[in-house]
Amino acid sequence: MRRQLQGFTLIEVLVVVFIIGVILGFATLSLGGRSLDDRLEQDATRLHRVLELALEEAVLTTTEIGFATADEGYVFVVRGEDGWQPLEASRGPLRAHRFDYPAKIEMQDLPAALATAAAEDEGPRPVALLLSSGELTPFTLLLSAPGVDRRYRISGRPDGLLQRTAEPLS
Repeated sequence: MRRQLQGFTLIEVLVVVFIIGVILGFATLSLGGRSLDDRLEQDATRLHRVLELALEEAVLTTTEIGFATADEGYVFVVRGEDGWQPLEASRGPLRAHRFDYPAKIEMQDLPAALATAAAEDEGPRPVALLLSSGELTPFTLLLSAPGVDRRYRISGRPDGLLQRTAEPLS
């Protein structure tokens, strides 16, 4: 009489390995398996597009909108009775944005009027103004992150043109 061997078949083992692979794939996607380089590039593109949208919003609503840097992110502001207040956009692209990694926004070419104006105001102070005429205060911002060998330059010209370029760190 032959004794029957106990064990798993090759098909059963392959099915289990496949199921584990699918679960790990979904877990990697949900945990944000993108590299820091990719996340920085995506945030630079998002910021560029949101600035364009904010400029269009300023024109359509005939409201001056300010762009302010905030702790680990940025916020759009409007002038209210009590000075600059965050834009009421709890949902949508013009809401306050925080980076989920240690990103740094450095402003360059800041107009002297914005650098010194409204020092007595409470709340966020704008570093760039998006005007209802379609113009904006000229600015250059640099978006970078530690450990990434490039940074992104987003610049705005007085005529309303916004540009985004990538540049290597020197």
